[in-house]
Amino acid sequence: MVIIGLIATNNWNVTNTPCSWEGITCAGNSIPKNVTKIERTAKNLVGNIPSELGNLIKLELLNLYTNQLTGTIPVGLGNLINLETLEFGRNQLIGGISIELGNLTNLKHFSLATNKLTGKIPVKLGDLTNLTILSLFGNQLTGIIPSELGNLINLNFLFLDNNQLCGEIPNSFNTNNLPNLFENVDYAVTQMSRDSSLSLKNNHLSTSHSDVMAFLNEINPSWKETQTASDSCVSVNKKTVVVTSNVNQCNTFGTLSCNANGKTISDLKISEVKKGGNLVKAVIDSTLTNNGLLSYITVAPEGIVTGGKITSYTKNEGQMNDFEFVGASITGANEKGEIVGTLGGTIHNNSKIDGSFENIHLAPETHIIGGILEKNYYR
Repeated sequence: MVIIGLIATNNWNVTNTPCSWEGITCAGNSIPKNVTKIERTAKNLVGNIPSELGNLIKLELLNLYTNQLTGTIPVGLGNLINLETLEFGRNQLIGGISIELGNLTNLKHFSLATNKLTGKIPVKLGDLTNLTILSLFGNQLTGIIPSELGNLINLNFLFLDNNQLCGEIPNSFNTNNLPNLFENVDYAVTQMSRDSSLSLKNNHLSTSHSDVMAFLNEINPSWKETQTASDSCVSVNKKTVVVTSNVNQCNTFGTLSCNANGKTISDLKISEVKKGGNLVKAVIDSTLTNNGLLSYITVAPEGIVTGGKITSYTKNEGQMNDFEFVGASITGANEKGEIVGTLGGTIHNNSKIDGSFENIHLAPETHIIGGILEKNYYR
């Protein structure tokens, strides 16, 4: 039943024996057998990647390259601890790269290239020390490159080009930490049509460290020519910081009001709103614990909000859990009209102005107390 979520335009002859379907490999002596491989490349698959795939704990290969898949990458895929290949390249996936994917320590091939992913590269990807290829190029990733990627000593190929990464390239990028990259330059150029086995082009990156500069110039001499300046990152004492407005106010606002003016909570370094605090016009792009009040917020696809009160108008493309609603509306549709936002847990609808939840997904076992349900919205 898990695999049925991937049928879409697959032309599978759907039966109750998925192990007989094209592109599915099963193994083991159990009844039913365990699915170990799913390989459906260029099959015009549409829709979201089903979260139930995270139940296939014996899965070793998941290849959905070159389809039309949308939505976010399910967090539950972090359960697939036997996975060696995860290939989602050339789709239309949105949202962030969840830290749970850093649990897949058997991964050797990991590609999310050419999607619409946003947010930062998780530090936890540095735990995937069996990786031979890490390909994240062609997305909208921001922030600095984690120094922990220098732990990936078995890497043959690292492609981070064509994103919006900024700041100093980590000092961990050197010959001692990433020796295999040198041996695979020619293969990357001749067989993979890449500029090198390490590609950083078309970002906002720099380095002031001589060893890193020498390493990069030897492995990919043209890397620096394609970097552009960015107003979002500056270098202060060789340490990259993100430039924002009202950082001090919002970072220490406690029980005061903080107007984020459209900044992300990652940039403002906010992970909690304290009791009595009011966070206004913020973009929630990571996990936020709310013990106060949120007003006019936008929850990005990778954002998770838990607790507190929500007022005014809210756009939710991520996850909102266990809160009291006292506002005008929470809408879960993105700019394309796709319903992507989710509500979960226990929600108290105490709006005094006939507020509504519109075009929103409800997670299993969600309880909404108060209001009435009408068609595709709840009020």
